[in-house]
Amino acid sequence: MHIECGNKAVDKNNRFVGKVEKVILNLLTGEIAYFFVRDENAQRNVLYRPEDVAKLSSGKVKLKFSAS
Repeated sequence: MHIECGNKAVDKNNRFVGKVEKVILNLLTGEIAYFFVRDENAQRNVLYRPEDVAKLSSGKVKLKFSAS
């Protein structure tokens, strides 16, 4: 599975964080370098790396962090 725009992002406690808005690829390897999650509460984009993902399932990205 891949991280795609529109995927729902949740924190380690399964609380909704936002949706993946942008995915940035490494030009040399074609792998995901970074992705942005739109935080609707704060009205901002938060930058994450693939290493920040605890679990990736169908349409859902679970992060290693707590959103509190």
